[in-house]
Amino acid sequence: MSSKVLDGPMFVELLRGGVLYLSANCQEVNDLNVFPIPDGDTGENMMRTINGGLSYAEKCEDDSLSAVTQACAKGMILNARGNSGVILSQLAAGVADGFENVDKADPEQIANALKAGVDRAYGAVVNPTEGTMLTVARESSEYVNNRIGDDSTVDSLLEDCLAEMDRSLQRTPDLLDVLKEAGVIDSGGAGLVYIIQGAYSVLRGETLSSHIAAAEVKQVDISKFNSDSVMRFGYCTEFLLQLQNSKIYIGDFSVEDFKKELGGFGNSIVCFQMDSIVKVHIHTMNPGEVLNHCQKYGEFLTMKIENMTLQHNSTYHESDDDAPKEEPHEYASVIVATGYGVCEVMRSLGADVIIEGGQGNNPSAETFLDAFRAANAKTVFVFPNNSNIIMTAKQAAGLCEDCDVRVIDSRDIGQCYAAMTMTNYDLADADAVEANFREAMDGVRTGTVTRSVRDACINGINIAKNDFIGFSGKEMLSSEKTICDTTAYLLHKMKAEDCDIIILIYGNTVEDDTRRSIVSQTRSVYPFVEVYEIDGGNIDAELIAIVE
Repeated sequence: MSSKVLDGPMFVELLRGGVLYLSANCQEVNDLNVFPIPDGDTGENMMRTINGGLSYAEKCEDDSLSAVTQACAKGMILNARGNSGVILSQLAAGVADGFENVDKADPEQIANALKAGVDRAYGAVVNPTEGTMLTVARESSEYVNNRIGDDSTVDSLLEDCLAEMDRSLQRTPDLLDVLKEAGVIDSGGAGLVYIIQGAYSVLRGETLSSHIAAAEVKQVDISKFNSDSVMRFGYCTEFLLQLQNSKIYIGDFSVEDFKKELGGFGNSIVCFQMDSIVKVHIHTMNPGEVLNHCQKYGEFLTMKIENMTLQHNSTYHESDDDAPKEEPHEYASVIVATGYGVCEVMRSLGADVIIEGGQGNNPSAETFLDAFRAANAKTVFVFPNNSNIIMTAKQAAGLCEDCDVRVIDSRDIGQCYAAMTMTNYDLADADAVEANFREAMDGVRTGTVTRSVRDACINGINIAKNDFIGFSGKEMLSSEKTICDTTAYLLHKMKAEDCDIIILIYGNTVEDDTRRSIVSQTRSVYPFVEVYEIDGGNIDAELIAIVE
């Protein structure tokens, strides 16, 4: 596929290759998280972001490079999740800007578009940190632009880009001490390398079907769909179909005609062919009919069918979308939280809309936009409650035209809890309400206890796989064999003796005897501090400690 120009259809093919290669290596990217905690989600966030871009690009009816890349950027922006997903979407948006009004691009134009992508991504980050995926993107872009010549082709450009990306990725620990201490390279940078590697492989005509990996099925909350529930969202159905010579003549198979056939069964269709394997994603009310139809062409290699009521992030979808809207309120709050106990506490404190999400389950920008509309207020205050969700919330806020969205930079559920307890919508204006929220978060500290998924040494603390670890923000504070000891050391390092209240939020994996031991020990060590307990449910940790 060696070429001197890049057009829209070729861009889609390269994008598919990037999606496939990242998909095959998604878990490896997840495992590169600095903290040895479960649910590392960089690979998942980048995968879901770029897959959104592929879906939009495939549906673009205009074959020009400008139109296809703009569609891709829109899909990625709406589906962006986590910091890595937002940065990736901004890279794509900048590249699309670089291809504005361009039908086909030569290598020099491609190099310039890559630089435009880097510039936009850096501009989207308040305090860009070197040693991250930003560095990998920037250094590879600079390298490519310096090597452009009369003999350059799309192949040579991607080859140069991939080579320098890999070199830059290996240098990231030298630029970021936290990576060197943890003994890992930057996860977002690794994701970028896999995307470009997949695109380059397609360009070279390599077979990628062996790299297609079925996504790991995540745990879902089956309580969302019971014997009285009504199926409204249908099933997210994905599979790999191996075309069979015994059933059809594969040479005559048309993926475009196949897509049209699938259109009669559902929507949100993503379908593409690699060799004799067809990858299908469809939302349908009747997955059995889809499977029966597709089996006329071949046999299934992998299959995944999920009830979308269970996999949906947001609780607000349970309301009737067709109900008439009342007049908008003056103010409303949108909160990201996980665990039924935590969600109930937030509702009791006045949360108007709750988006179920957190570590390992970052909501998309589109999910936030839906939540803003559901809040039905002139001013909406948003609490992301995770440092990896703040950028997505702000990206969504910038896209919202229905109301004034104020993102409160809450980094954990403790800050949100403190802010919500001080809610005062009777203040002079939205600025005063926002200032009151921010002031309430001052002085609140939140610690998390969970299990380590690997050996590590962080902040001078030796950690063994499966030991309990305790940390606050990005600071590792304790690691012991038991949850009781880890919690005790965590509270000590957080200077709990200087506070008035300790709130212990338990995950549903913590046994009752262990809970009693933790609270008894805490009250004994801090006799003059009020200690409260909350059954958090399926939170993304064994225990969360809020100190204020």
